[in-house]
Amino acid sequence: MVLWDVYHTSMQNFGFCRIYDSKQGNPPEKGRGLDIWMNHLVYIAPIFVGLSLRTHLQQINKPRAFGLDMSETFQNLLSAQNAMTTGIVIIGTVFVTYYIYAYWRMSRDGYRISPQKIVLLISTALGSIWAWAFLPPFKAYFAANFFHGLQYFGIVWWTERGTLTKTLRLPQVAWGYAAALACFVMITASAGVWYRVAGKASILAISIALVISLMHFWYDGFIWSVRKRQV
Repeated sequence: MVLWDVYHTSMQNFGFCRIYDSKQGNPPEKGRGLDIWMNHLVYIAPIFVGLSLRTHLQQINKPRAFGLDMSETFQNLLSAQNAMTTGIVIIGTVFVTYYIYAYWRMSRDGYRISPQKIVLLISTALGSIWAWAFLPPFKAYFAANFFHGLQYFGIVWWTERGTLTKTLRLPQVAWGYAAALACFVMITASAGVWYRVAGKASILAISIALVISLMHFWYDGFIWSVRKRQV
């Protein structure tokens, strides 16, 4: 789940980038590879340069109880962190420069740049680099996940507020949107609170939380696909 969580967040941001581009009337395949690697760069790469790398590797290495101990490999990776940081900064700078140049060229050929996409990439990069590269592990997890959750809630509410209000039979009520938003937040928050209260002592709570996470990752993989016309 740790591996999928990191990859999923990067790819979800990529999906948002493609949706914003599609709203500008751009072809779904044009610039796709550039956006995938840009999102990997701004979200995944900072993990390799900060204090959270050790924590991620410890989580991934939990199957060692089943004979899959990778402690030595991960220790070598940690020993090479300074060299990785230098490489990531150099490669990242070159790629960002090329990314901007490539989109500048495409824009001259009629490609329409989305302002929302630019804001998304810059805000994600700032939040990700600040959290993963400079904060201690616990604070990094909190900051990155809170930012991601707030971003996700905002986008989902903005796009689905009409559907949610209609489902709750509140479209004709003056305070319908506010009530629907309150239900939206309360139901999700109550699930999180229940897990925090019971999760440490309840296998059922842990199992449900794990299923919710994995299904969330899986659904996002195909629900919001511009290329497959599923948006």
